[in-house]
Amino acid sequence: MRPGSRVKRLARLAGAGLLGAALASCEATPAPGAPQAAPWEGRWLLAELGQRSLREVAAQRRPGFSVQGAVIQGFDGCNQFNGRLDQPGSVVATRRACPDAIPMPLDLADPLAHLHAARVEGNRLVLPGREGRPGGVFEREAK
Repeated sequence: MRPGSRVKRLARLAGAGLLGAALASCEATPAPGAPQAAPWEGRWLLAELGQRSLREVAAQRRPGFSVQGAVIQGFDGCNQFNGRLDQPGSVVATRRACPDAIPMPLDLADPLAHLHAARVEGNRLVLPGREGRPGGVFEREAK
């Protein structure tokens, strides 16, 4: 190998390494104007209804929901439901009768509007009462 070609080869490798590092850092930075995840993305389980703590109630009996993008799905205390947040009135649910079910404080007729009225405080989603529904506090479930 000629002495000059070794230096050129090292320079090309160093340049390629810097270019790769620069490109990798660009991937980690969201583009300006790119949609950000909503603060209510994730899986939520009802912890308080009005002033009543539900933490002692088995998780499978408590209402909860998950949001991924514009899709919402969950359990309202009796029935499974799913739909799209960006289409009011699109949430559909099973129709079982459960007289002793814990009521869902989230308004499923227009969940996005209700979520916009909520506050996210760390791993807690504080949902105000609405249209005869009591307020509630949901806790984010660990992934």
